[in-house]
Amino acid sequence: EAERANRVAFMNQGKIIRCDTPQALKHSLSEHVYLIASENHRATVETLEKQPGVLTVQPAGAGLHLFVDQNVTTPEKLVEVTPFSFRPIVPSLEDVFIALSYGEGKRAA
Repeated sequence: EAERANRVAFMNQGKIIRCDTPQALKHSLSEHVYLIASENHRATVETLEKQPGVLTVQPAGAGLHLFVDQNVTTPEKLVEVTPFSFRPIVPSLEDVFIALSYGEGKRAA
C-alpha cells in the first residue's frame, strides 16, 4: 500500500530518517541492489557478508538481495569467492528501508 502513497516516511528508533515519494525513495540509494540465487543460501550469505563492500545480504522470496557499495566491490568480483547468479534490480521500499536502517546503524556504532 505504501507504493500507492504520495509520500512515505521511514522511521528508525523513533526518528524520521527519510521522507519522499515512493519512486524517489527507490532511486535515492547510493547502494546497488542485486537479486542473487545460489544453491546454498546460508553458505552464500555467510561468505558474502564477510567480503569488503558487501553491506548486507537479506532473504527475498526464493532468492537473496545483495546490497553492495560499488566503490569497493562488484558482484562480478564476489562470484569469484562463492558461486551465485545475479541481476541488478530496482530496490523495493523494503530494500530502501533496510539500506537506510543499515546506514543509521553504522553511524550510531
